[in-house]
Amino acid sequence: MDIKWVPNMGQQNLPIETFKNQEEFKFFPIILINMSENDDFELKPIGPEDIDKIMCIEPKIFQEGIRQPKEEIQETLVRQSHIGFAAVGKDGKFYGYVLGDAVENYPYASDDSHFGSNNTVYLMSFGVVPEKRGNAIGKLLVDKFVSSASERGYKRMFGHSHLKKGSDVSLGFETVKKCGAREIGKEKEWYDTGDDAILFEKDLISKI
Repeated sequence: MDIKWVPNMGQQNLPIETFKNQEEFKFFPIILINMSENDDFELKPIGPEDIDKIMCIEPKIFQEGIRQPKEEIQETLVRQSHIGFAAVGKDGKFYGYVLGDAVENYPYASDDSHFGSNNTVYLMSFGVVPEKRGNAIGKLLVDKFVSSASERGYKRMFGHSHLKKGSDVSLGFETVKKCGAREIGKEKEWYDTGDDAILFEKDLISKI
């Protein structure tokens, strides 16, 4: 198993000895990933040419009823303003992806209080295939999305995360929560599935 240091939000790598105790290290914005050689991957920008690879992993990531329609993903990818990345293995396969754009491009997100302010990026979709979960890939993707959104001048991120009926845990929200997002409400009967959605937001530091 190789130990790889991956900087979060442009922070420089520092050895664990720099920190006085494990608790201090835990909250420092650096991700320590322990991966086998077969799990090596890199984050790459995605565009319209990647639609088939994305649709190939959609059924593995999302249950039927909450998957993003191919047309909507494609519409986002063709906009030059989109922000999107994929975790790509050595074999070229996608392990996961993250995708979004200005919230104003998504009418179904018009309930957001900042809709029309042109300062919020909407995290439309993100996920990791089940067999690659547990390697912090999801957090890396969201961190990359957040960093890129800040560089574009966004001041806030908004999104929805699926919450199964009767469950207190949303896998998607737990991931964005690790990236600093907070819950701001719930939406009932999301996508007419009978399940709910957690609404979340994160303040961003605009780099423009």
